[in-house]
Amino acid sequence: MTEDKLVVLGQASVGKSTLINQFVHSIFIDVYDPTLEDAYLKEVKIDDEWHLLDILDTFEYEDYTPLKDSWLREGEAFLIVYSITSRRSFDKVATIREEVKMMQEYSDYVSIILVGNKCDLENERQISREEGQDLAKTFNCPFFETSAKDRINVDESFFSLAREKKFQNEKRLEKKESIKSEKSLKKKQKNGYKVKGERVHGGGTFDIYYEKKLVFSRVQKRRYPGETELLELIEKEKKVTIELKKEKEKEKEEEK
Repeated sequence: MTEDKLVVLGQASVGKSTLINQFVHSIFIDVYDPTLEDAYLKEVKIDDEWHLLDILDTFEYEDYTPLKDSWLREGEAFLIVYSITSRRSFDKVATIREEVKMMQEYSDYVSIILVGNKCDLENERQISREEGQDLAKTFNCPFFETSAKDRINVDESFFSLAREKKFQNEKRLEKKESIKSEKSLKKKQKNGYKVKGERVHGGGTFDIYYEKKLVFSRVQKRRYPGETELLELIEKEKKVTIELKKEKEKEKEEEK
């Protein structure tokens, strides 16, 4: 089972706790009770794979910097929530995202979902759906408008966050392998290897094959790696060829 540490972020009163409670307990809490910090666990099956979602509910943290840093550093994926009825909460999203990226070890592979909550309050809307979509495009992350009250896109948001975490981890590992292969290639080329060929797999990875260069430096008067063994093998093959030729000539003379 895969364990995912998810952190829900956003300004006060955007509905973070109501989203989590609707997702975990299928209940809607209509009374606002400021959260200090709370954690929830839920087992779910996503794309035929079981996940244990460890969800941290947070509060507006301007005066709690050490605690905030702990959330942002230890979290593996982040649901950033604003309310479609609050311009202030929407304007705060970019700052929250930058704080997350600053605290994460792999800032280019941070798993984020942008959520515009309270879409059931259409008459009080201050942020259009297009504004939310455009901001998510600049973040290069998925976007949902949700309603904890009517359970709109609640499950989809958390499931998507778990998928995004897996996707970003795969991208990071693929990049790591690519850098490792590139370093290995440069090292091999430096040590007297050359590229012989490559093959593309469906996943976009490459298998590269190498063969030693046969180089002799008349100036330095030394052979490069692998040449001595190759020359010895050639001499052995020559001797075998000569012996076989002699045997064939001898057989022809005996037949006469």
